[in-house]
Amino acid sequence: MPRDCDPPTVTKADADVTPILMVAIQSDKRSLLELSEIADLTLKEQLQTIPDVSSVATWGEKKIFYALMARPGEDVRIRRYSH
Repeated sequence: MPRDCDPPTVTKADADVTPILMVAIQSDKRSLLELSEIADLTLKEQLQTIPDVSSVATWGEKKIFYALMARPGEDVRIRRYSH
């Protein structure tokens, strides 16, 4: 695997288990990027600490990615991407 990838996640799967809680968050005052950060860094972290919660996943989040392009003897160019 490439060095910059997250390590794989290994979990036991049970075909009879389905999600028992799905939560949607929305706001008229916060951007999708801000809501994504709140969901991932706050809500997900708190839900994972509840006993017997096997996993917490987020969908539909928006993230910012940066691409650095450098060639010897040239200035570094940075491009911002959102996903």
